Amino acid sequence: MKFSTTNTLIALILLGLTCAFHFGCKTGVSPANRFNGADKISRIISSNISANERILMIDHARLAEEVGVEMPASQVTIYSDPKVNTPLLKNNPLVGLDLPFRILVYSDDIKGNPVKVLYPSANFLSKRYGLDVSVNLDDYTGSLKSFLKNIPPEVVSVVDGKGVTLGYGINILSSPFSIKETIKRIKTNAMAQGDTIWFTTINYDEDAKKLGDELPRMKLLLFGGPAAGGQAMKDFPKLGLDAFCQKILVYESEKDGVQVAYNDIVLLSLLHYGESNKPHHIINKRLSTSLKRALAIKDE
Repeated sequence: MKFSTTNTLIALILLGLTCAFHFGCKTGVSPANRFNGADKISRIISSNISANERILMIDHARLAEEVGVEMPASQVTIYSDPKVNTPLLKNNPLVGLDLPFRILVYSDDIKGNPVKVLYPSANFLSKRYGLDVSVNLDDYTGSLKSFLKNIPPEVVSVVDGKGVTLGYGINILSSPFSIKETIKRIKTNAMAQGDTIWFTTINYDEDAKKLGDELPRMKLLLFGGPAAGGQAMKDFPKLGLDAFCQKILVYESEKDGVQVAYNDIVLLSLLHYGESNKPHHIINKRLSTSLKRALAIKDE
């Protein structure tokens, strides 16, 4: 798997999770203390993943605090296994929006307790993407469970697919450009906003080639804005599973050409919490506007 490495990305690969960040805290609870529980769980998860596997851990709360936004602990660990990804992507390329594996460690309390763990279930993937009944999701589930060894089961829950329909919360735009030009234009527009961090690009198709398999060209772009994302997640930390770090899937379809798929944050908030707020709508509008500008699509 090929990653786009930047200084920011290096700073975000926090395998040690030593609580080295020290920011002011309005509650009077030192960040080092309020993140201790989440750090401990994330450390255990990282230790359960072999050293030769690629890990990106994004600490939403610390990044938000760095730009003056205080929110509960929210740390997402991202791991990719092409042997698991490729068969799912062959069945439906859109499933790339919910890959690679990701596990969220978070708290609903600004003081950091209790610590909870969340990940998307196989049932969620099946419902959202209409995966064929012949698709075996045992490897997906087995890998996730192996990452959670030694984690108290009572703190672990899943996005179980309740209330999820086919294509739930997925927006798709058609690009008139090549996949290379599409990605270039998306990145240029995103970074021009001035408050965006580009985390990485995951090349699903190149990963498949290394296995001797083949996929259409397919890339997952990961980027986000800590200030806007932190505001959106202050009362909705579960959104750290899918938001703040925006996931944009760019892929080639034999029938429809180059497609750009992304998540609707309002609908994901409704799924997780049964409600949404103004910052979620702002992020949706900002992302939609940026992508349409990149693709030279005029709003109707």
